[in-house]
Amino acid sequence: QLPAIEKQLPDLISKLWLLVKTSIGGFLGVTGFLLSLIMVPIYLFFLLKERPSIEARWREYLPLRNSPLKDEVATTLSQINNYVIAYFRGQLLVCVVDGILIGTALTVFGLNFAPLIGLIVIPMTMIPYLGIVICWVPAVLLAAAQWGDWWHPFWVTIIFIVVQNLEGLFYAPRIVGNSVGLHPMTVIVSIFIWGLLIGGLLGPLLAIPLTATLKVLLARYVWGPRLREKVMENIEEVPAVREAEAEPHPAR
Repeated sequence: QLPAIEKQLPDLISKLWLLVKTSIGGFLGVTGFLLSLIMVPIYLFFLLKERPSIEARWREYLPLRNSPLKDEVATTLSQINNYVIAYFRGQLLVCVVDGILIGTALTVFGLNFAPLIGLIVIPMTMIPYLGIVICWVPAVLLAAAQWGDWWHPFWVTIIFIVVQNLEGLFYAPRIVGNSVGLHPMTVIVSIFIWGLLIGGLLGPLLAIPLTATLKVLLARYVWGPRLREKVMENIEEVPAVREAEAEPHPAR
């Protein structure tokens, strides 16, 4: 019997190690998620509280000496920061619209605690995809407990799907696009592209800030210089300008 145990021992150890790794990974993932839910509002509170001093002194913390380069970096970062702030303001407005639509639709549908679910939708939908799922699960469970069939949970699911499609195709691109100065189609395409490049939840979440950052960099360092060169070329091509440059200046 001992040789049989010795043969099975490596397999048992590997299975036990896999179980331990899975358990630790799951525990760390849940713990990190809970800590994020706790710490993010705390960080946000202190950032908002100290916003005036941060805005007044953040340039001093740049690891650069006082120079035109530092001024250029500070100006560029300030423009990017304005776009990011505008994006999150627009995204918050989108979440409010989500909460109002879902809460109203579930209330008309007759679901208990529908206004509460609508309120929960507002902060949770700041998390792309996962947030709406977290709100959908209790809504479906409440519908199943309230009516005791599968038909009502099905229609609750349809309400969530319809609102999500309205958000993704209509009002979210328009609201967020107007906030950051991007065309609604640009918003949709950027979410798709960055979602493919980065993947996971970070892709859709960072899509608009990254696109706005590219817009600032291209406008300042690619399109801006080319536009100035083009304007100067057009000025030089005007006959009156050429004649004025060709005329000798009178001696003073």
